Parts: sequence; structure tokens; C-alpha cells
Amino acid sequence: MRPNLPTERIISLILGLVLLSLGVVLLLAIHKVTDVIFVWWPILPLALGIVLLILAIRKEKSPRFFFSGTLLTLASLFTFSLYFFFSGYNLGLKELWPIYVALVGFSLIPYALRSNPQHRLKLMIPGVFLLFLSFSFLLFSLSIIQQSFVVFVFSWWPLLLIFLGLVLTLGYFLGGKSNPV
Repeated sequence: MRPNLPTERIISLILGLVLLSLGVVLLLAIHKVTDVIFVWWPILPLALGIVLLILAIRKEKSPRFFFSGTLLTLASLFTFSLYFFFSGYNLGLKELWPIYVALVGFSLIPYALRSNPQHRLKLMIPGVFLLFLSFSFLLFSLSIIQQSFVVFVFSWWPLLLIFLGLVLTLGYFLGGKSNPV
């Protein structure tokens, strides 16, 4: 093994092996060779996520590894929980899909905190927005709100203006000094 491989090549190798393994596992599952492998497939992206997190922690200049590692790790752990914990509650991907959107938003927040100070707010706002959006969709997919989504949006759309106003106001106060025009 070559000890001085660049980080990008190592990640490319790991990603290639994960995709190759995932393809084999899914092919076996589709053709009903074994169902046990299908339950355990999230181990592959989980391993890649952990590797990316380790690389991000070891190399302080790699916040993109931190985002990818966080997202892969959290999404894999949640996928495991769908198989092992939520199956008894008749909850599946149909009801819990907004959680994957929330995981993207949640992964953006530590990524923003590890990024350059001038980009933090630009990354934090979409993360918070995705969390808010996924929470809203989760209320409908779990039937907590019995109203149809369209009727709800038409009756509560001013909340979007309030949310955007808060984001812009907070952005003004937290954004620091700006260059005068």
C-alpha cells in the first residue's frame, strides 16, 4: 500500500469500494438472493461517513468532509432505525421521509460553523430553513395536522413572511461589518 496517497484519491477509492459493494448488495436483494444483506446495507455509507468525519477532524481545512461525513453517518443511522426501531410502529419511509431533509439541514449547521466566517451565515440559513421545512412536512406525513397541505399553506402563508423577516433581521445583526456601497 502507498502511504502518501493524497486525501482526494483515498476518498475516491473508498467511495468506489462503497458504491461497488452497495451495487452488489442491492443486486442480490433485488433478485431475492438474501434479504439479510438488504437490512445491513447502511453499514457501507456509515463506514464512509465515519471515515470522512475522521478526515475532517484530522485536517482542519476540510469542512466539506465534515458535511459529507455528518450527512452519511446520520442518514445511515436513521436508515438502520427505520429497519429496527420504527418497523413495529407501522412507520416507514412514506411517513418519515422529511427526516432525511432534516438531516441535510442539520448537517449544514456544523459545516457552516467550521467554514470561513464570511460564509457561515450563507450556509446556516439554508440549514435552518431545511429544518423548518422538514418539520412542517413531517407534521403532514404523520397526520398530526389533519388539514390538506394546500389548504394549510393558503391559510398560514404569512408565517413564511415572518420567518423570512426574522432570517433577514438576524442576518443583518449577525453578519458583521459590510462594505459601504
